[in-house]
Amino acid sequence: MNNKKFIRNWEKYRRKGKKIYVLTNSIIMGIAMFVGSIIGTLARGNNYNFDTHLSFFFGGLLGGLIAGLINWPRNEKKYKELINNNLDN
Repeated sequence: MNNKKFIRNWEKYRRKGKKIYVLTNSIIMGIAMFVGSIIGTLARGNNYNFDTHLSFFFGGLLGGLIAGLINWPRNEKKYKELINNNLDN
């Protein structure tokens, strides 16, 4: 992603705030893990077990939460460096 696009995208996330960013990451990751586990189960022909898929969902929520909390300050730092150094090419 080029610098201008990063700045434009990050400004949108910043306006919504850290809580929304982290929550969105968590929900997306949880849903992706849930759907992925169902597809994997069906592709292998295994028996469907909702509890297993639910555990993938909660694992994805936790993973998304951690990723969001790690990525927010990293992206903030990059954003501020780009803005302060006028590196929006």
